[in-house]
Amino acid sequence: MKQAKKIALLKNNMKALENTECRKCHVLNENLLLPIDNKKISYETFYSVVREGGLYMPSFNAEAISESKLQKIYATLYESK
Repeated sequence: MKQAKKIALLKNNMKALENTECRKCHVLNENLLLPIDNKKISYETFYSVVREGGLYMPSFNAEAISESKLQKIYATLYESK
């Protein structure tokens, strides 16, 4: 990935994930910048991964990330292209 593109992704992740636990992985680990491999996923898939967790990702309930915050995160990461 070109350095300029990686910097743009990092900045977008920092903006989208501000004040969330998500930053610990998706900002500090350059291999986990979202969208991973520049692949767009549906909101339903995004929602499911966040709420249910995944391979190494913990789940986050509505107390940890509100519905409105989740929608804003998705919009910033996947619809701002």
